Amino acid sequence: MVVAYQGMVKDGQIRLEGDQVLSDGAVVIVVIVKESAQRESEYLTGHELAQSELVGLWADREVRKEPE
Repeated sequence: MVVAYQGMVKDGQIRLEGDQVLSDGAVVIVVIVKESAQRESEYLTGHELAQSELVGLWADREVRKEPE
């Protein structure tokens, strides 16, 4: 089973939100989110959108033509 928790590093330790307790021997994967990715706004600027993975997302897809 995979469970995701969110938290922050404080004083060199990972602090999870809430009262999460992990058992000894639990396998943990840590994903670091760059500070620039931590945004106040949910909207992208034009430059951010152009640099995102969304541009060109369907570039290699096959186009299915509808019968006329």
